[in-house]
Amino acid sequence: MNGVTLTVHLQEDKDSHYFLQIIILLAFLGAILFVNQYVQVDKLTKRFKETKGNTYMKFESVSYYCELYGQSVAMLIFFVILKLIKVLRFNKKISLLARTLKHCGRKLATFSIIFMIVFFSFVQFFNIILMQDMYQFVTFIRSLETCFAMMLGRFDFQKMTRSNFLSPIFFILFMVVNMFILLNMLLSIVIESFTTLKNDAANQRNEYEIINFMLGRFKSWTGLSKHGDDSSDTCSTDETLISDDNGDEDSSDNIGQFPVRVDVLLSYLKKSYIEDSSLPDVDELSEELLNMLGTTGETNIEN
Repeated sequence: MNGVTLTVHLQEDKDSHYFLQIIILLAFLGAILFVNQYVQVDKLTKRFKETKGNTYMKFESVSYYCELYGQSVAMLIFFVILKLIKVLRFNKKISLLARTLKHCGRKLATFSIIFMIVFFSFVQFFNIILMQDMYQFVTFIRSLETCFAMMLGRFDFQKMTRSNFLSPIFFILFMVVNMFILLNMLLSIVIESFTTLKNDAANQRNEYEIINFMLGRFKSWTGLSKHGDDSSDTCSTDETLISDDNGDEDSSDNIGQFPVRVDVLLSYLKKSYIEDSSLPDVDELSEELLNMLGTTGETNIEN
């Protein structure tokens, strides 16, 4: 088990290193593009001041570098936010989310291929049949956007009906296939992975309860906590509650089985020392033992 756990941790560290390498490369790329953009703008500004704007100047390269810089920064922010999920993996819920996405990754990739084939076939059909009658389907990109909007419930069914007699038939087919079949397949894949990993997440400890620890320390330093010694144990609060609940259940079971065990003990004593005639009866011993326990309990309550 230790070897398997070590292998899993090494694989997770390897994946996190890949994320860090991508983030570092994108950061360097963004810095280089920003410097190049600044140099190009500075050259054009100096030239504009020298000629007072009377010469032709090309801003195409500057706009190109500016666009590349924006794309690199956008990708950098995207990967940093994904990395944030890795940083917050000390929490059960965030860890369950990341593990669910990782568990159903291959199934989602296969499903996305099927979805794209079906979806683009409908997009191409609507583009060809409605491009002359509806502005929303004039180009392939507009048809793609309109089909996504149709999945969200934004469509003009009356206009589609007036345009072509095939459009309402394929519209209904589009909604049935994409909304009732493919979307439910997507949900079933995610829910299956979630239910598979939910039991493991319930047994998983929060190894890094950083938030509870920081709150406990803050309360102890500021004097807000009533018991300073308890603030250091905030990380194990959930485990203590769970163990207390289990302890209560075990104690109630033991209390219910106590008379039976006493009878078994007295029967064993009677069988073992049957030759001793001075040994009292089982019922007498039971009454004596219960009276002693009752007297001891009352003494403890009075104290």
